[in-house]
Amino acid sequence: MGSILFIQTARPQGGIGGKEGLDAVLMGSAFTDCALLFTGDGVLQLLRHQQPGSMGSKNFTLAYGALKDYGISNVFCCQASLQERGLESAQLMIDVALLSGDEIHALITSYDKTLCF
Repeated sequence: MGSILFIQTARPQGGIGGKEGLDAVLMGSAFTDCALLFTGDGVLQLLRHQQPGSMGSKNFTLAYGALKDYGISNVFCCQASLQERGLESAQLMIDVALLSGDEIHALITSYDKTLCF
């Protein structure tokens, strides 16, 4: 199996896409080289101090702190997506490499497979 880039585009609440993406990257990391890219509303998954309990949801985003334990050291974030939402990397719960649009294109083409959530 070749390398896989998982792309998180879903908001942290209001659907199951973000949780499914997290589960997929954690499982995939047991079998191959995996990386994770947050773009669009997916960058909201990285914000600190989320409290989804008031909406009846569990805070699955806390598991992002365990990515390195699963061997996932390549975690990227779209810089434009952060800026469009008025966010800075200091507000994120984990360290990410910020990428421009051209860098994201190069990243996507460098992986054998891409899965979007």
